[in-house]
Amino acid sequence: MEIDPTEIRRLRELHAWSQERLAEIAGLSVRTVQRIERGGGASLETRMALAAAFEVAPAALCHAAPDEARAISETRPSDRGPYTLRARRGLDARRYRAAMVLAAVLIVFGLFLLFGYLVGRDIALKERRQACIEQGRTDCAV
Repeated sequence: MEIDPTEIRRLRELHAWSQERLAEIAGLSVRTVQRIERGGGASLETRMALAAAFEVAPAALCHAAPDEARAISETRPSDRGPYTLRARRGLDARRYRAAMVLAAVLIVFGLFLLFGYLVGRDIALKERRQACIEQGRTDCAV
């Protein structure tokens, strides 16, 4: 199926997105979006990315009867596939992965800080207790 450049442009303008914004949301290059809107072909992956960005079925982006394409594009968001949440929030897969890696690094860093604090505190308590015992005091904390 050949992608319909006028439908891509119509949907992009309906969302009030620039070509750059559409490219960012779909995880494509701006050049690819420009080529598609000029009438160039699109791979299956590109079609899927655009469909996820617009939250429509991939068939709605291809040349079809106007009534059929409109019916597909007016489906409920829950019927539009697994990528709707990320597309709605404007997150592409690379940013999502980067955010998850950053969160994991911050958690590990926080755990190292906590572990270092606890070990340092225990060492300081032992040294303080040992100094108390060496002074001959009997009121040293256990």
